Amino acid sequence: MRNLIADKLDEGNVAPRDLSSLIKRLADLSEAIDAIDKAAKTDDPVSRALDVEDAILDDDTQD
Repeated sequence: MRNLIADKLDEGNVAPRDLSSLIKRLADLSEAIDAIDKAAKTDDPVSRALDVEDAILDDDTQD
């Protein structure tokens, strides 16, 4: 569905009145797909590491 909406937007044959709702739907679908992908990768240590905030380093701790 995401690809179908994106293709229609790329074609340029979308009525201006429909453009806003299609873009909103495309954003919602992308967000849902990202959440599903993220949930599927919970056992992946790389995915978990990317979700950890970076620690702030003090200049005093570096030699």
